[in-house]
Amino acid sequence: MPRVLFVDDELDICDVVALYLRERGFATVTAGRGATARELLTKEPFDLVIVDAVLPDVRGLELASLARARAIPVLIVSGNAAAIERNAELERYPLLEKPFHLAALDAAVRGILDGEAASRRPIAESTP
Repeated sequence: MPRVLFVDDELDICDVVALYLRERGFATVTAGRGATARELLTKEPFDLVIVDAVLPDVRGLELASLARARAIPVLIVSGNAAAIERNAELERYPLLEKPFHLAALDAAVRGILDGEAASRRPIAESTP
């Protein structure tokens, strides 16, 4: 069962996404703070990290870089895609714009884990 770390400071989104991914066969761990996610990344194995680009305590890019250094694929989610597009460092990661359909998230996760979307942006239609 693939292990996914979902990082977002909006805890309601964490709960919904975790439930959805678990129902689809993914062992899902959530973190509402970047510091918590950083600790989890250093202590536990994951097959994919999904991280909000903007967190109150840690830059999403920092977590993405930490995951990538451990050979863990990353999916960036953000409600401010225009700002992300202007950030050259974040451009190397697939992006799913908020708000997104859960089915688009599922397709993105499966695509990344299957190696289909490792560097393509954006990877899925995201508006509900």
